[in-house]
Amino acid sequence: MKWPLPVKIGIGIVLVGIAPYLYVIGLIYSHDWQPLTAPVRLIPGSFQSPQFKTDRSGRYLVALAFDQRPGLRWEWCSIGAVPDNCAGAIPTLDFDWRVVSDGGLLVKSGSYKSIMYGGVDGGIGTYFAEFQGQWGARQHIVLEIKRDAELLNTVHPRVVVEPGGEYYEGLPEMVGLTLFWAKTVGSFGLVCVFLPFGLQLIRRVKALCKVGPRKWDTQTPISLPPLSASEIG
Repeated sequence: MKWPLPVKIGIGIVLVGIAPYLYVIGLIYSHDWQPLTAPVRLIPGSFQSPQFKTDRSGRYLVALAFDQRPGLRWEWCSIGAVPDNCAGAIPTLDFDWRVVSDGGLLVKSGSYKSIMYGGVDGGIGTYFAEFQGQWGARQHIVLEIKRDAELLNTVHPRVVVEPGGEYYEGLPEMVGLTLFWAKTVGSFGLVCVFLPFGLQLIRRVKALCKVGPRKWDTQTPISLPPLSASEIG
């Protein structure tokens, strides 16, 4: 089947319309936005996470995440997020940390000090470390915990690794803009694709209407078979 030129042009326009949107969606789903989520018990001792792989070269953040119970603020007080509203409560997080490569090389280390607080892994959390990840590299997190975190152990503490926010800050806007582009340009392309078929259908309908219905021949006599005796009786 040979497609008309307008159909080919329309298909090309549709592809141009949806290509940016598909690229952005592919960008979102081609990366691991949380390469590590590992439960940890915050009691004195050493903790080592499973190995995780970074799939981009750039900044990564390490955080402790906790479930947040409705109506309670003690979780925030325990991680030191709102000291002015905690009535003298003392934060219970105290540990040293290391990021170690799969070959045992030290990538980065330090002591707990929150970089920022906020929502992490569906709960609340504190970001306490950052390091430069390399594409395809494997590493793990080591915590040397100095004191019991007490009540924080009841809200499922976990170590979480995420890429820096600069990697996905503009993605929602990109999705919206490329989706608008796909709808606008793609719709015009679909018109170019289906318009020739619609015009062809209209021409066929018009051609059928010109032929008109079949007329009966009233000049030719119609002969019927004679009735039998049983049918007459």
